[in-house]
Amino acid sequence: MLDANSGYLCLHHTKMYTKWYQYIKCTSM
Repeated sequence: MLDANSGYLCLHHTKMYTKWYQYIKCTSM
């Protein structure tokens, strides 16, 4: 349970980070 939950959180965080990174890149230009 804990393992799966941790993996889900990690995946969710990575997706959010990618979106945020793209947003910063767009606003920078």
